[in-house]
Amino acid sequence: MLELRWRQIFKFIELILFICLGGGIAFLFYKLLQSPDVFWSYIKGNKLIPRVIAWSCLILGLYGIARRRFSPTVTAILFGIAFFFAYLGKFFFKSLY
Repeated sequence: MLELRWRQIFKFIELILFICLGGGIAFLFYKLLQSPDVFWSYIKGNKLIPRVIAWSCLILGLYGIARRRFSPTVTAILFGIAFFFAYLGKFFFKSLY
């Protein structure tokens, strides 16, 4: 009985996260289609491109480790890309940072 209750709680949490993620993506596309110039100037102005690349590589690498989807080489490459954009990219791409 207790295991069934925990399973329902986790399913509810997954549903909430899925709805929030879907809503965020829908809002992002809405803003992008509404005024693309303002959207891209906001991204460039706040210098979000390197952060998005670094965080997405980190999350993808962690997913690969946790689920054993990627080889250790691919995971190391993803972590290397994330490290580059988080720490070293500002020396090479000064216009993005």
